[in-house]
Amino acid sequence: MVPAMLRRDRWIGGWLLVIALGLLTVGLDASLTAQVPPPKKAPDYSGYITVGEVVGEVLKADEKHVTVQVTWYMPQVKGGGAGRRPQIGRGGVYRNPFAPNMNRPRNPPRVTVKEQKHDYDFHLVPESLIRFKSLPPKYDENGKRVSYTTKELDELRAPPGAPGYAASLNELVPGTIVEVVAMRDRKIPADKVTDSDLCAKYVIILGSNRLTPNVSSDQDRKQETKKEKKN
Repeated sequence: MVPAMLRRDRWIGGWLLVIALGLLTVGLDASLTAQVPPPKKAPDYSGYITVGEVVGEVLKADEKHVTVQVTWYMPQVKGGGAGRRPQIGRGGVYRNPFAPNMNRPRNPPRVTVKEQKHDYDFHLVPESLIRFKSLPPKYDENGKRVSYTTKELDELRAPPGAPGYAASLNELVPGTIVEVVAMRDRKIPADKVTDSDLCAKYVIILGSNRLTPNVSSDQDRKQETKKEKKN
């Protein structure tokens, strides 16, 4: 027979496990898995205009915004300034770790190209879709890689016209490399659009890159400029 004290300890331990699992379930935000399964009908983008796209590294994300750090290749002309902050959709070449030569342009004669990082905050609206560029692997309960069923593939590809495969907000952890297709409200004139007006049409997960060169961000660069002026 099992001693009474041991039975009591097992009973208490079982209830503690149940309570812990319950707290974890309550702590999950339903918005984080809102796109799994993905919407069957394509969002209505008639109220928006696509601006352009960039590739960058996720700094943070929640149900309202995703902040992405974009590394730009900035030409440095002798005697010139550091250059303005590039606007998305207005030209410029950005770093893409998954492109040949990381998308780095060839240096023109007498021009040096340097990397500069700038942070961009994109609004996540009800029409925004988070996607995988490539089909993520599927594993069974034993950790063995298995194939998707036809039904599962159809669900992941939905809605019609969307790129790649469905993903959710909790995939956008810091360090994730994404391509953001940006859009703006159609009511905002093109010449009045600022970075703060940009929304994400698609956030497409390309992969993860923890080896990003340690180049100063916008905030760090401003602090360095202040120190130089004081000196």
